[in-house]
Amino acid sequence: LLRTASGRLEPCGYRFRVEAPGRGPTAGGGDSDAGDDPTNGATMALPVDEAFWTALLTDGKERFNMHVYEQDFLWSIQERLNASLRSFRAAHDFFAAMNAGARAAGVAIKFSMALPRHVLQSLLMSHVTQVTASDDARPGTVETCSWPTCAHYSGTGNIMLYALGLAPSQDSYWSSRTQCCNPRYCRGRASAEDPGHGCDAAGAAEEPYAELQAVLSSYSTGQHTFGDKLGATNASLVRMAADANGFLLAPSKPPTATDRGIWQGLISEVHLPAGAFAVGPVAREDARGYQHHYPVQTSATFATVHLPGGRVSIFYSWVHVLAFGLERDAEFLWTDLHKPERGGGARGRASAPLMVRWRGHAAERPGADAVADLGVFAPAAPLGLRACGFRDYQLWHLAPLFEENFAFLGENTKWVPVSRQRMRGVERMVDPAGLRVIATGAAGEEIELLFLAPEPPAAA
Repeated sequence: LLRTASGRLEPCGYRFRVEAPGRGPTAGGGDSDAGDDPTNGATMALPVDEAFWTALLTDGKERFNMHVYEQDFLWSIQERLNASLRSFRAAHDFFAAMNAGARAAGVAIKFSMALPRHVLQSLLMSHVTQVTASDDARPGTVETCSWPTCAHYSGTGNIMLYALGLAPSQDSYWSSRTQCCNPRYCRGRASAEDPGHGCDAAGAAEEPYAELQAVLSSYSTGQHTFGDKLGATNASLVRMAADANGFLLAPSKPPTATDRGIWQGLISEVHLPAGAFAVGPVAREDARGYQHHYPVQTSATFATVHLPGGRVSIFYSWVHVLAFGLERDAEFLWTDLHKPERGGGARGRASAPLMVRWRGHAAERPGADAVADLGVFAPAAPLGLRACGFRDYQLWHLAPLFEENFAFLGENTKWVPVSRQRMRGVERMVDPAGLRVIATGAAGEEIELLFLAPEPPAAA
């Protein structure tokens, strides 16, 4: 139906599955096809006509230059619409028509608020490229997070999405700390029942964790969205996620929890005595007593390295380790690397596994572009992680150390110093020994790359 200028509802000729209020799976169910009374008080519908999707998405692209269509509220549709339980083809027809419309319009599809069944359905949809891996993010709710309103429980969800070839993304965030007078986020002063939506007397809300949100978004491999008030964007913070053309600089693999972290998360659900059975990094509890996140996550950038003699290796890895909300000091072990990260990182030296480690940006060193805490990471030399919250997060990087004792550290002025969009290849040189990097960027853009070189020979 289309609502005309006079306010009347006129049939538009498209087929829908519609649902009356309160008739979803949790309320007994029931559905009806459009007929004599096509609305029947319905509040939700499944458009199953390919022509509808083609018209809708084509209009969005032509009028608004839309490149990605976001299908939101998927779990709400599942819970409140019973058509898919009463018809074998309702859900299939809905997604098939959506995908056909996206193909005709030349746009991609993003799933949001998706259940695992929706993510698996995307395997049959050629134009689904990304999925929102977090729930709605609201300013200042990191430490007061409770399921499901979390911005960073994606440490396990990303495992599934990455395995299926989908790019996870985070919800939009505020890039500056204080923004005033938005009634959507200001619901009076903070209270024990609603500590995440309080504002001050002037109606201003705060986002004290903008840097952490920017890091999570930059490493997600999906879209990077900031939802600031006009004029309130922290441009320098946002620019750290992209090149001068605005192309996002992201890793190859999004952040995922370590195996020990997942085991520790399972143990924490049993509510054992404090300090008992700490097999992995322990998450800091939020204001409600929940451990709602995985405090140590790893991401990786895989790059082609051309070896001397014409041989080519296509699997070298630069690893990124993010720690936040860590209750106590911990060690990041060589075995905490996932198998592809471990294999690609150790390949630089045939003699023994060894990587260079250094600390990237941190809240106490805003805008710093110098390498801090440079050292080695190896099976016998773990990475020490100190207890931290959500503002004093830790971002570490690990790079392969080649036989000639050269290492490529990348672009340290970006959140992701070695990104798949910027770095197109690394070549090992023999005479003279060194590294050559193939990088891309905007015309006229200046790129500052960091290398680690062996100590020069002592003078005779």
